Amino acid sequence: MKEFLAAIVAGTAIFHLSTVFASPPTSVEQLRSEFEAALQTKNTNAILALFNWEGVTNSTNSYPNVVARKMSQFLLHYPTNELHVFARLRLLPNDFETEGIINGMRYRPNVSVVGMMEGSLGVTLDGTNFSWGSLIPYGAKNGQFYFAGTTAEKIYEPKTRDRILVVTVSSGVISDDAPTFTGTCTYVQNGAEIKRDIRGKGAAHKTFYGDYVKACTLKKTDGGNRPLDLEINEGIVKDQTMVQTTVFSGKTTATNALITYERKQQL
Repeated sequence: MKEFLAAIVAGTAIFHLSTVFASPPTSVEQLRSEFEAALQTKNTNAILALFNWEGVTNSTNSYPNVVARKMSQFLLHYPTNELHVFARLRLLPNDFETEGIINGMRYRPNVSVVGMMEGSLGVTLDGTNFSWGSLIPYGAKNGQFYFAGTTAEKIYEPKTRDRILVVTVSSGVISDDAPTFTGTCTYVQNGAEIKRDIRGKGAAHKTFYGDYVKACTLKKTDGGNRPLDLEINEGIVKDQTMVQTTVFSGKTTATNALITYERKQQL
């Protein structure tokens, strides 16, 4: 859903679905098989047809279009029939969010999301591997399986346009002994305070939409003397490009030590 929302904010429609399957997949394996076949035949329209388009509008169709565009760009750059192709099922991330609110609009998937579908194309040139891949939420509706489309519903008139609020936790380590952490961040959207948990191992990346980040507290819970960094950025989109400003950067190496951020009161 975070990728959906990012595409909605920054993306524009590039492809339009012209054909759909007469009978959508009735099992997860059939959905996976149809996706794999579309990758093997380099058929972006067939991939777009795997999405559920019910309730999707020109303002919410950016994510599937971005998937198709990036795949097309890869195939144009590497025009070969010797592609390495796979499509496999993945579990939903623990922090997967089923909806988000941006600028007074509530965005939701139009299927009951149950997992992620990973697809990849790869080529080998002169001993070097190059690849494109995508991770797409999928789910069921009325006994049929689809990639999730996005619907929008206006729930309030925003006082100001939301900024993109990015909270990043990093350690530079992805091994088993990477530091673990837990914490919370509070941000303000349309005058209301919203609190979100942040926890993980090695790294985490959270994107919120609102006026500003009010406060964050992060505690390193394990990981020896390995450093843990917290960075907070606020951004806006200009000409389909996000312009970010770093508002906080902090670090700790001690277990159970806190990194804290409190936004200064604006005069």
